[in-house]
Amino acid sequence: MYLDLDKIKPSKVRMIFGILMIIFSIPFFILHPLFNGNLLANSLISSFYFIEGIIGLVEGNGKSVASYFGKRYINITSDAIKIKIKRFDEEESLELKIINAIRITPLNIEFERNGGITRMPLGDLEYTTVRLIKDTVTEFSNKKNIQLS
Repeated sequence: MYLDLDKIKPSKVRMIFGILMIIFSIPFFILHPLFNGNLLANSLISSFYFIEGIIGLVEGNGKSVASYFGKRYINITSDAIKIKIKRFDEEESLELKIINAIRITPLNIEFERNGGITRMPLGDLEYTTVRLIKDTVTEFSNKKNIQLS
């Protein structure tokens, strides 16, 4: 099972908001030469609205802007668990043969292995995602006869 932690629900409201922000930024670019306003202030304001509009369009389509800077995922296969919770960290791969026990706590899942403990922090994830991860790990441990506590 592959679980993308950056996936968000597509939202038509967010897309409409993005389109409106882009439309709102255009007059600042076009009308600036007609007035003797502050060029830097108008440029910053219009750039802010334009960038916010682009972000609204991208996230309205169900793609997190933060995912362009690195992926976050959990991949559970029949013989290993691959974890990448933090965007800029390396992927941790835990093979079935090195996992001795799994401990599930409210904010962490701890994998006890021969060389120590690997923690998967869950505190910054949505509740539904945490439930899905915990259920999947529980199912994985039951199938593979790994001690679960």
